[in-house]
Amino acid sequence: MPVTSSGAISIQNIMTELDISGSTSLNDADVRGLIGKAAGAQMSMSEWYGAQDAFSFNVSTGIDGASTLSTLATAAGWDGTVPIIMTVDSGVHIRSMSSSTPSLTVDVADSEVINNGAIFGRGGNHSTAGGHAISITATGTTVTNNSGAFIAGGGGGGGGAGGGGGAGQSAYNTASGNGSTTGYINTPGGTTVNVTWSGCTITGTVQGGTGGDQGGGGVVPSTSYMSGSCNSPSYFVNGGGYAGERTQESSGYVANNPALGGSVLSATSNTDGANSNGGGGWGRSGENGGGAGGDAINSSLSYTYTNNGHVYGSV
Repeated sequence: MPVTSSGAISIQNIMTELDISGSTSLNDADVRGLIGKAAGAQMSMSEWYGAQDAFSFNVSTGIDGASTLSTLATAAGWDGTVPIIMTVDSGVHIRSMSSSTPSLTVDVADSEVINNGAIFGRGGNHSTAGGHAISITATGTTVTNNSGAFIAGGGGGGGGAGGGGGAGQSAYNTASGNGSTTGYINTPGGTTVNVTWSGCTITGTVQGGTGGDQGGGGVVPSTSYMSGSCNSPSYFVNGGGYAGERTQESSGYVANNPALGGSVLSATSNTDGANSNGGGGWGRSGENGGGAGGDAINSSLSYTYTNNGHVYGSV
């Protein structure tokens, strides 16, 4: 644990943090290294307040894929022996590409994640749950979410086969689509978009629902269509009698093509997709019985959490 941040402080406090014993002095290399001091530099004991023997690094490029703290730190030069302090830079995101896997797993004891950017779970498909943003599996973890940053559980997918996906499926700062905009026509002769009989055409469309700021759009429920006085092909009855024309009926239905998830557009906007089965915003279930939203922080362990930014989903 870090050296005390207030009150009395002694050389023994510093030695305990460094896990050393015997005789030492403030000018020893390992002691100076704890606060980044050069040999012979003037120092006071108060400079060691809160000092921690840890490996620090920054995430400066967005990550599209589930990540673990130990793997990211190792790539940055961590030796595998001390706690880690990872800082996510402003404007940088970490997101999983699967709603079943957290975006960031903190797996090194006594480590800290400082977020100045965006850590968010993957949005669920229609009727499925969104993913967790952060999973903590190691003791002594500290999470600090700074002003302007956000941590968000992926949105739950909208209800039903045509429900929109939850927030966090689309790319960071990229607008989402809203699925198919064309319905189909059922007729006695089969299923097609456009049906033609003897000089006339029966058509039908079913519009995709408009997406919310974060949730994907759903689709409008099925609509029935009547051909009116559209002519059928000529046909004969009883082996030769000409029957002429007749009115045809048809019915429409919606293809099973759910909307994409809502894009991550801003830290302050969190709404479900439009229509009765739109996708869910961050950390929220979609409309009409959609999937559950993911947690912002998921853990069975105790941890320290400070939030000065935006958080969507349970912590």
